Parts: sequence; C-alpha cells; structure tokens
Amino acid sequence: MGESIRAFLNNIKDSTLKIVDEEFSKVTVLPKGAFKGKQMKGEAAIEMASAPVASLDDVLPRESIEKHLNAKLLKHFDPAGKDWKVKVKGCELVE
Repeated sequence: MGESIRAFLNNIKDSTLKIVDEEFSKVTVLPKGAFKGKQMKGEAAIEMASAPVASLDDVLPRESIEKHLNAKLLKHFDPAGKDWKVKVKGCELVE
C-alpha cells in the first residue's frame, strides 16, 4: 500500500518520510476479496431502504452572504495572492 503512494512523496524530508513509513508498516493489508460488505436481509433491509435520507439542505442551513461581500473582503481572495493566511482571514470574516 505504501509503495504505490510513496512515488508522490519525493519532496518530503527524510525524517518525515521515516515516520510515514512507520505508519504504513502498521497497516494490515487484506488480500483482494477478503473484505466483504455486510448484506442486510429481512426486516432490517426493508427498514434501511425505507429510511429517510437527509439532504445537505437539512443539515446545513443556507444563509445569504451578500451583505458581507465588499471590496475590502474581496481583496483577501485575490487569486494572485500567495499568502494563505490572508485567505483564511477572509473566510473568517464571512463566518
């Protein structure tokens, strides 16, 4: 598992890479087909199929942010800006 991901980690310090390797060594790799999902039968399957599914609108209330948008705030989100802290500050102002 770790070897396929390691190709993407070529610009990480050796000390950090060592920690990542240690964490990957803790993972138990299951052979293909060893893990099978649990299938529900009978009343449990019917109950699960008929359960209402919450939409994202139910979980997160919508709010208009138009009153927060102004020139002072938009300068925080300048695409040419490299400082992520400024962008975070802009997000916090909208909250």
